Amino acid sequence: MPSAPKPRIPLHLKLRKTLIAQFDQYSDGERLPTEMEIAEKHKISRLTVHKVLNELQRDGYVIRQAGRGTFVRHGDRQVHTDEIRTSKGSILVAYPDWFSFDFWSKLRRARQLAHSKSLGLVDYMFTSETMYESLQKLWESRDDIRGVIIIPPAGPISDDAVKLFDSFGVPVVLLSPNAKLPKDVKNVYMVNQDYGQIGYIDVSTLLDRGHEKIAYIASEPWDESYRLQLEGMRKALADRDLPRKTLWSPKRHVKPWEPASNLAYEITKDVLVKVEPTALIFDNMPDAMGGMRAAWESPDVDAEKLTVVLNAPWLGLEKYFWPPPILIACELSEIVDQAFAIILGEYKSTDRKILVNVRVKDGFRNP
Repeated sequence: MPSAPKPRIPLHLKLRKTLIAQFDQYSDGERLPTEMEIAEKHKISRLTVHKVLNELQRDGYVIRQAGRGTFVRHGDRQVHTDEIRTSKGSILVAYPDWFSFDFWSKLRRARQLAHSKSLGLVDYMFTSETMYESLQKLWESRDDIRGVIIIPPAGPISDDAVKLFDSFGVPVVLLSPNAKLPKDVKNVYMVNQDYGQIGYIDVSTLLDRGHEKIAYIASEPWDESYRLQLEGMRKALADRDLPRKTLWSPKRHVKPWEPASNLAYEITKDVLVKVEPTALIFDNMPDAMGGMRAAWESPDVDAEKLTVVLNAPWLGLEKYFWPPPILIACELSEIVDQAFAIILGEYKSTDRKILVNVRVKDGFRNP
């Protein structure tokens, strides 16, 4: 019997597949031929080309700029754009291209707020190669952005990046303390948890429980958040007239975008032998997982008797961590709430650096 005829592939899908295959021949940000040139080359209508290029922009392969053309985007991907545009405009949320419970929680809250306030939401990931350059191109391609929320990777934010954000002309809120805000920068704000308060509570909580040897295991890139946290820790020691040697802090850190767990493992393994701490402070779950693996593998350490402080929730997994940690953190939703208040004009203070208080959540272990 004759085989069934193969189903015809629609012209716009053929063109889409062809164009995506050709993008490797272009540099990031390089301009594509015009719609008319593409239509003539592929013997297809300009209307179909227009439809395909709009779909590719929606999916993050290109950026279209009125009067300038269509440009290839390699590094960054606009992973979701709410196509429902209202007179109230949209919020652009940008963050690094890796999974983090912190990012996920903040993005989830941003979606909730955007929906409740009838705003569109542009959800955007950047990579280590292009960072904020393609973000600028995305910004230029839209005319409905009311404000930008940026969750930067660990490490300092350059002055040039701050000036770029300020040039957008709308409120840009950095959820990080790692930037300097000169007086001539008017549109950039910083909202983050109070790292000095975290450090103070970390050490005070452990001192109140009788610990005299405390190790702070932090492997991510050195930045302002670490400086503030250590400042708070040392203030807690000074308030009790205790020497700085009561607290051990790391000298090694990974570079931005590098995984931290392996270094946390190495640091903890070394500290357990040289310092013999009775309590460990971790900034995040990856550090805690790497560090506690070192503790459980050490033949001279009773890992179960260690007191563990964790400074960030992680999908609720901290409830099943052993030994159960003392969780000291802020509500991540409060950070995003404050960012939206700034963008929507509900924030009345002239202070452009806003701190969110932290809390002790000690329901997982007995004193």
